[in-house]
Amino acid sequence: ICRQLARSKTINNLDLSDNNLGKTFLRHLYDALQIHQLSTINLSKNKFGSECADFLHIIIRDFPSLRNINISSNQLKDSTIIQIADALKQNNAIQSIDLSDTIMGDDSASSLAAVIREHTSLQKLLLAGNRITDEGGVLIAKALTTNTNLVILSMKNNELKDDTATAFLEALTQNSTISDLDVSYNDFSYR
Repeated sequence: ICRQLARSKTINNLDLSDNNLGKTFLRHLYDALQIHQLSTINLSKNKFGSECADFLHIIIRDFPSLRNINISSNQLKDSTIIQIADALKQNNAIQSIDLSDTIMGDDSASSLAAVIREHTSLQKLLLAGNRITDEGGVLIAKALTTNTNLVILSMKNNELKDDTATAFLEALTQNSTISDLDVSYNDFSYR
């Protein structure tokens, strides 16, 4: 697949979701992307874990043609998401990234809050189905107060409580770009 990708002159979007790909594939993908760059890649539902952190980091960091990335439903965990957040700070061309169901928690949320504050073109960030609590949720909500690019944010099905709800309500009084905010299936009270 990677060899053919490197030879292609027309492929812009590549969907390799729901396979059994791992670290070795990412190494070959990085080599292929040096020859032929993509704008969209879907690597969701594969076998990527924390051992793939370095390759995911350099793929996101090194290819400014890459605009949309889906690596959801992989067991990446906090250490990998922190490296991905660092790569996002170095590649301001990314417009959309899906990190849903990646077993991330508050450490990752803190790093992604910094991305929300600083990234100049990120428009869509999906963080659904993770383990983010109020500690990380409040940081993400506060980051929205200075963000003027993000349009879609999903934090559906995390472990958010009332402190995050309050922080989102305050952030939305200052943020005028968010048009789609999904915080369903959390632990907000009637307040």
